[in-house]
Amino acid sequence: MSPGELYEATRNAWHLKPKKRDQAEFAMAVRKKIIFEVYKIKEWHEAKTNNSKWEFEGEVATVDVRDKYIDLYVPDSLRSYGTVRYANIL
Repeated sequence: MSPGELYEATRNAWHLKPKKRDQAEFAMAVRKKIIFEVYKIKEWHEAKTNNSKWEFEGEVATVDVRDKYIDLYVPDSLRSYGTVRYANIL
């Protein structure tokens, strides 16, 4: 998957309550419980494909944040809603 495709797959169709959405600073692309990329969230808006879900606009996180999280294992204990996992990481 290209970097652009990974970003598009990660940023789309999040089912979040407003409080969780507004508190989120980073989103992580995870596959098979391993973090592949970290994005700094700039803003949220309703998803174009589903008005009950959200998508973010963002950019690849800084090197220090990426170095801290890429290739880390994400435990099942972080599950909150379907495929979305929440954690206070910083």
